Amino acid sequence: MPYITQTTADGPLNSQLQSFKETAEANDAALGLDAAALQTMTTLYSAFSTALAAADTAKAASKAATTAKNTAKRLARANVSSWAKIWRADENISDELLNELMLPPHNTPGQHTAPTTPTDVTASLNNESVITLKWKRNGNTSGTIFSIEAAEDGSGPWTMLDATTKTKFSTQGTPGTTQWFRIIAKRDGMSATPTNPISVWTGGQSFSLQIAA
Repeated sequence: MPYITQTTADGPLNSQLQSFKETAEANDAALGLDAAALQTMTTLYSAFSTALAAADTAKAASKAATTAKNTAKRLARANVSSWAKIWRADENISDELLNELMLPPHNTPGQHTAPTTPTDVTASLNNESVITLKWKRNGNTSGTIFSIEAAEDGSGPWTMLDATTKTKFSTQGTPGTTQWFRIIAKRDGMSATPTNPISVWTGGQSFSLQIAA
């Protein structure tokens, strides 16, 4: 058992205080305790025991009250949701009235998230001068359209070459020329910032790739 001077937990301390007082009362002469000192112990230790019991009761009541509150909240929200479905399905009820009821209108516009710029764009070239571009979605959904633009120079002007919802595109290169490409993600009428241009030089049996700074 830990020393009473080291105990901090309420329950164990309450028990130890009672034992402390009983032992002190039984040995009052040896411990030099008079009636006033013993009465002070009784008053203080009893006050703590009473306060502890009240706190435990309040804690139990608070837990019960919280449970009752959550149940009432759930039932109230379920009632609101039920009426909301009925009223929003009734075209005779105006959007203005729904607004007064703090409900969404009959037709809620969709939440459109802007597309993001694709990442890790790479290009490869085979012996038949077929250029294959690959990139990562960077969070863009499967319905995002990736527009592939091409130019003869890294600064443009850019011409749309094709579009795809995939993350890979192949095109026939022109031998002996340098071609530049960039990818633009598009969705819901919005366009992301184009990727940095990437160049492919189709020179015979060898090729080189460069990414613009």
